[in-house]
Amino acid sequence: FIAFQNLIHLNLSSNALHKIEPQLFDVLPQLKELNLANNQFLSLDDEFFTHLSQTKIQHLNVSNNKLHKISSMLKKLTQLQILD
Repeated sequence: FIAFQNLIHLNLSSNALHKIEPQLFDVLPQLKELNLANNQFLSLDDEFFTHLSQTKIQHLNVSNNKLHKISSMLKKLTQLQILD
């Protein structure tokens, strides 16, 4: 993923994902928009938000998942403007 250091938008919607490796965000420092809508996520844990907070994330879309838990670490996303 080193070639994607300047990636700003990442759309992983509608892929039946239930897990994402949080370390992915370590190589995406410029990421501003992440779309995880229409997947199978049950929760987003502390590690997810800790790594995501290292980006410039402004828009996070997690709509239409099976979420029953979102970590309070969401507050670490200090640049977040839109949460779907």
